[in-house]
Amino acid sequence: MTQNSNQLTKIWNELSNAIDQMFQGNSLSLSDYSNINKGVAKYFESFEYNDLFLKQSSNKTTTNNKQTEDSDAADPGDLEMSIPGGQMYFLLKKKLKESLQKIAKDKSDSSGEDFFGFYAKTWQSYKSISEIVNCICHHMNFHFVKNQQKLNRKDIVYIYVMAMRIWQLVFFDPLNRQVTLACLQLIKAERQNEVINTRLISGVI
Repeated sequence: MTQNSNQLTKIWNELSNAIDQMFQGNSLSLSDYSNINKGVAKYFESFEYNDLFLKQSSNKTTTNNKQTEDSDAADPGDLEMSIPGGQMYFLLKKKLKESLQKIAKDKSDSSGEDFFGFYAKTWQSYKSISEIVNCICHHMNFHFVKNQQKLNRKDIVYIYVMAMRIWQLVFFDPLNRQVTLACLQLIKAERQNEVINTRLISGVI
């Protein structure tokens, strides 16, 4: 059995579909959560994974020489997805990034309160999705990420940290100036005795 096994493909398809469902604003059922969590655990606790990891550990020097320093800008196809667990990890990273990019691309050129509403809603939704995915993939963090960090893989971090880096790359950095301008507009409006939704500001800052 290899990393391209039916088992791994099945787990990834279930996780990918769950992420799509959450980005569409739908809740993940407890049974789906439990099934995916068990599937991830089953793979990362399997003989297949542990055998591959032991082989990788014996070839640590080669692995370290191939590590990528700036993985946020890299495509998973260009990264070392042959490492144990790497396929699922980098596919997950790509999935979160592309899903968030789609939202950023569809954003309207709104300003002020409308922009804050869009930004705050996206942030709260993405943060929640990231927390859920991090919990579902707890065993990936414990078995895969932890082991890779011991091998000095700087491009591999815990899933929630990875998700927050994606947020910064896709949303926070590109829209930071727009957030500041919108905030100043609302402050100015409040000083002119206009009624504003202060909860939007607190939800963004």
